[in-house]
Amino acid sequence: MDFKNKCNVGYAFINFVEPASIVTFAQRVLGKRWPRFNSDKICHLSYARIQGKLALLEKVMMEPANYRPKVYHTDGIYRGLEESFPY
Repeated sequence: MDFKNKCNVGYAFINFVEPASIVTFAQRVLGKRWPRFNSDKICHLSYARIQGKLALLEKVMMEPANYRPKVYHTDGIYRGLEESFPY
C-alpha cells in the first residue's frame, strides 16, 4: 500500500521461510501475468529494502490495522496457520 495516498500499488512482500523456496517460486511466476486478475501487469521479483519478519512487523505496527500484513506461523504444530497480529 501507498500509505500516504491510501492506494494499492500492486506489490506483495513475501518472507520465505526456506531460501531455496525462492527459486521454485521465481520459476513459477517470474515474467508471467497473474491469471486471477484482469491486468496486464507482469510479475517481477526484487529484494526488499527491509529484510525479515521482525523488521517488517516493526515498520507496519504504526499503520492502520486494515493495512497490516497477514502473518503466519512458520514452524511447530500451527505451521501455515494465521497468527494473531502482534499489538
